[in-house]
Amino acid sequence: MGVAFYISIENCPTDFDISVDGKLLAASIDKLNKYAKAKGVNPLGEFFSQDPSDLLDILSPGDREIFDKHGDKSMLPNEEWFDPLAGLTTIRALTDWVKTNPKGIKRPEDVLTDLTRFAAILAEADKRQLRWHLAVDF
Repeated sequence: MGVAFYISIENCPTDFDISVDGKLLAASIDKLNKYAKAKGVNPLGEFFSQDPSDLLDILSPGDREIFDKHGDKSMLPNEEWFDPLAGLTTIRALTDWVKTNPKGIKRPEDVLTDLTRFAAILAEADKRQLRWHLAVDF
């Protein structure tokens, strides 16, 4: 299985297909974020957010028990939403980098597939005036 990145859309309409594999993108995130910083665009990781209840779901059973007993849910970060155009700027820069530096990353064709799908989703989100954030499936 493994970690995968996906796009979460605020109040996502049922007719909006946001499916993406995202596994190779997640596996390449360190190199992609490093390039984004060097290029002066927001690293993809800066668009990460999660529903607070989802954050609790990833705790181990022991940690969850401790949190439920002693934790304060108000301490959890609020879910953040971003303008799709900001994400598109990053995705386009990363796409250009992978295309011109295919040896700089493992399985560049699969990473490009993920990036292309992310770009299509964000373009549609912009068209529909919907906000987004990057999310992680563990």
